[in-house]
Amino acid sequence: MKASKLSMCLVVAAITGCSPSSRLTEKQVLAVAEPAMKAKFPADFDANRPYHAEIIDGGAWWVQGTPPTNTMGGTAEALVQEGSGKILYMWHTR
Repeated sequence: MKASKLSMCLVVAAITGCSPSSRLTEKQVLAVAEPAMKAKFPADFDANRPYHAEIIDGGAWWVQGTPPTNTMGGTAEALVQEGSGKILYMWHTR
């Protein structure tokens, strides 16, 4: 599983023209996080589109979905390591 995540990051880096050690963009982070989030939370994934990513405290990206209209919330979320694109943690809020 670790190798596949690294491979995905390297593919994203090759497609977008950056090296794995350079700063990731929101688009790159979402390209890594969304497939993993969809695999872990398939029932709720599409209902939480669009997904957004923002850099937090310089070392990780926080990825979160958009709660459906007229709900109290609850979306798939993830932390992605800056630079490597490694998914550090995934969870679903309620």
